[in-house]
Amino acid sequence: MGIDNNQGDRNNITLLHGGKALIAATAAACSNTIVITHTVGSVTVEDWVDNPGVTAVLHAGVPGQETGNAVVDVLFSDSPQATDPCCGHLPYKIAKAREDSPADVLYTSIDGTPQRHVQGGAGD
Repeated sequence: MGIDNNQGDRNNITLLHGGKALIAATAAACSNTIVITHTVGSVTVEDWVDNPGVTAVLHAGVPGQETGNAVVDVLFSDSPQATDPCCGHLPYKIAKAREDSPADVLYTSIDGTPQRHVQGGAGD
């Protein structure tokens, strides 16, 4: 099973399913486009974040039962939690370009597996 040539874990940190083209088409038709991403981690935004039609980007994480209500609260609420830009914190950086992120996808491996073994951890 795979998505966009990704068999299992992601092979890159770009948007899947033609997301970049969808954002470009939407921003061309609407000058006030808010991009909401539901991703398991960081994605590159350099190809579309500076598009004049994109006025905001909201990373909503992995969707759950209340994701719709949460997005509406952030976009339309007057509560301090929704309007304070210092309120939300992510456990990772959303980099503009792949080279801006210290946490990248492992593209090659010495032993052919897409993981790195760290020495000195618990169980070593």
